[in-house]
Amino acid sequence: MTNPNINRMKDLVYDHCDFDEENLNYLVSVAEKIVNDRQYPDNDVFIDVLDSKDKGAYVVFQRPCLTHASLYQNDIVGEIALLQNEPGVLRTLQTGLISNGLHGVSQEGRDIVQVVHPIRGTGGTIATLIIESSPEAKSIKHSPLDSIVDRKNLMQQLAESYNQFDHGVLLYEKDGQLVWANDSADLLYQKLGYQDSLESLHYDNMALDNTTFEYLLYLFTVKKEVSQIDQTSFLNYYFSIKKVWLQDSERILVLIWDITRLKTQEEDIRQKSLLIQEIHHRVKNNLQSVVSLLHLQERRAENDETKKALRESSSRIMAIATTHQLLSQHFDEDVSLKSMVENLLRNLQQMLVSSAEIKVEIDVNERITLDSKQLVTLSLIINELISNAYEHAFENRSRGTITISASRHHRQVELIIKDDGIGYDSEHIKANLGLKIVSMYINEDLQGHLDIESNSTGTINKIQFITGDK
Repeated sequence: MTNPNINRMKDLVYDHCDFDEENLNYLVSVAEKIVNDRQYPDNDVFIDVLDSKDKGAYVVFQRPCLTHASLYQNDIVGEIALLQNEPGVLRTLQTGLISNGLHGVSQEGRDIVQVVHPIRGTGGTIATLIIESSPEAKSIKHSPLDSIVDRKNLMQQLAESYNQFDHGVLLYEKDGQLVWANDSADLLYQKLGYQDSLESLHYDNMALDNTTFEYLLYLFTVKKEVSQIDQTSFLNYYFSIKKVWLQDSERILVLIWDITRLKTQEEDIRQKSLLIQEIHHRVKNNLQSVVSLLHLQERRAENDETKKALRESSSRIMAIATTHQLLSQHFDEDVSLKSMVENLLRNLQQMLVSSAEIKVEIDVNERITLDSKQLVTLSLIINELISNAYEHAFENRSRGTITISASRHHRQVELIIKDDGIGYDSEHIKANLGLKIVSMYINEDLQGHLDIESNSTGTINKIQFITGDK
């Protein structure tokens, strides 16, 4: 007949976990062995699982001590194991390592000592087996230092050297026993729920990643490595950990930096960047819809001037849409000017019509990158100047060339758009709406300067402005 406690455990696992049948059956077999074989008769024994929704550790099985009075007066199955009360439970669930002899506080407020073993199923650690006793039953191990005098001198040297550091510093003997921890390390482990003095603990009770002391010693003494650097996550924290082998004293120095805030900021930036990308994508789609409506209006218009105005408006809007499309494809806000020019020209050449065969050459330094505001402004400027050249520069010509070049010196960018067309007279420059738009954008948005040189051999538009980066 199945033990009612095990049936109850099954129900709790179904409620709190997404175990498959194989893992559930294995957990049941562990509980049955504890009950039937009377394992750990001198201790209270529990099985905890990690809740799949809120990441808390839940007690799903309890077997009281068999040889003397239990440490518990009540049934605690179904209650939560809090980090601040039972750090070893969550540590083992997180790392898959044994937590041996960590102090804790029971759900009834009593001091306890726990040995926590991982229960490994398919896919890793699925639960923990917890063996509890009172603190009076715990055997304390002492670090094998040369002498009391040596230990006192060592503690003083370490405190003078490392206590002012804002990151954790721990020193371990060759057998894995902690010799010393600085104040920052004490605070860090308190934050993780450790309650007893760190100096009584072994490395395997304190590892925040999945390395054991045996493996670490193998790396340093057999593989002859001198240090190891890792980044790891533990509960809701992120740490950068450096382990250094001190050859002369045969000790291991461990440095721990809490990089949780940095990781959180990186994730915030990533999420904001994705949001910005999505905004650019939607702006591009909306602008393309407007362009489609303008094309419909252009086809229905009977007046040539109206058709021209609608076509020019479509071209300007498409220039902005093209730039937003490019911005939506980049995780970083800054985008290459050359990429923008190439994308803009591909769309422009599909829309512009000229009786001449026009060749467009690009000579833009690939290292020039600009922020989104400057790119959108420049896309409008380039659109106007190229459109103007297509429409006016090559009248009565069979072919022509437009060159777009850009260079950068420190923060100043010089953009030149020139053609080998027939040139403009000064009155045309004053009256041309497109050039008025260009001048306005350069002066107001780029705080830059525009020079135009035009004669019978062609036109040179020289734009100078300062980039927004520092």
